[in-house]
Amino acid sequence: MMNNRSKENYQKEMDKLLEEIRASGKKPRLLLHSCCAPCSSYVLEYLSPYFDITDFYYNPNISPEEEYTHRVEELQRLIRDMLPDGSVRFVEGMYEPKRFMEISAGLEDAPEGGARCEKCFTLRLSEAARAAVTYGCDYFATTLTISPLKNADLINGIGRRIEKISGVRYLASDFKKKNGYRRSIELSREYDLYRQDIRGSLVHAEMLAKQGILTEEEKNHITEGLKGILRDVENGSLKITDEYEDIHSFVEANLTERIGDDGKKLHTGRSRNDQVALDMKLYVRDEIDETDGLLKTLLMTIERIMEENRDTYMPGFTHLQKAQPVTLAHHFGAYFEMFRRDRSRLHDLRVRMNTCPLGAGALAGTTYPLDRDDTAAALGFDEPTANSMDS
Repeated sequence: MMNNRSKENYQKEMDKLLEEIRASGKKPRLLLHSCCAPCSSYVLEYLSPYFDITDFYYNPNISPEEEYTHRVEELQRLIRDMLPDGSVRFVEGMYEPKRFMEISAGLEDAPEGGARCEKCFTLRLSEAARAAVTYGCDYFATTLTISPLKNADLINGIGRRIEKISGVRYLASDFKKKNGYRRSIELSREYDLYRQDIRGSLVHAEMLAKQGILTEEEKNHITEGLKGILRDVENGSLKITDEYEDIHSFVEANLTERIGDDGKKLHTGRSRNDQVALDMKLYVRDEIDETDGLLKTLLMTIERIMEENRDTYMPGFTHLQKAQPVTLAHHFGAYFEMFRRDRSRLHDLRVRMNTCPLGAGALAGTTYPLDRDDTAAALGFDEPTANSMDS
């Protein structure tokens, strides 16, 4: 079994650097190489308070291309949901599977953590450093060290060698420490409803200001307060407890406590009814997209099995009795069709529910001059709901 215990205390070094950054009051620019959404979740949560992050996805070792695309989409969704204030920039590198195959040729049987991995890490970190130069970043780093299966000493050694060549400082890490890997799992499974509530509130405040219902100063106070609540919930300094009736009461109470009476104005032009309806639609839509991505991957796997077993024969059964000989491809094809229908049901559901209820009010709208089209577009809906009572 490979020993991935680091000989150097990278976490202690990281803590010292982050404290220096916090004391300076300035955020350096960080180019963060991400391998996938689950591994990136904790790292983004951990580093975003200290760095202005550009998240860079470059992983030519991932195949087929459909899986690569799925990972890109999942990472973009994570960033959008986890950091709805747009503070993290996403950049996708080129998909270069041939380049990976060239550097790893002859090393197909190398063990995990061996020469093949070293070449792969070097390729990905080299491109990350190049992107850091392109985007004017002060540091570059990678999420790879969050995995218990990855050797932090190996990865950080490569990063430091590339630092000398690129001139961009490498942020050495061992993100699996301090329960980082466990936290990444929690974030991947988290219900996420508070993020939907804050996302909707940020867009609502922006629209109120555009319509002249809020002043620019009031909107800025509300926006800063909401972002602060999101950040504090993410880093664990603010807990969602049962002293509040629901998530909306939690956000509203904390916002008013932080910024005063301006916080109460966020409720202008909306009620708890359309707010709850909005949050649930945002959550369900996100879950549909995630489930659809998983079904897509499953279908690709079944299709591969079918292609490989066109001439593999098996007994076909009907009424629990052997009937006709069939191919394994034919048998798996039945499940392919079932899951494909499931995807079509999800697509149909997404189209049907993708209308925005915000602005419908408690029952029959509001007298405020809201721009429901603007709010719907900002939240990724096709259009506002047509009838407030139906909303």
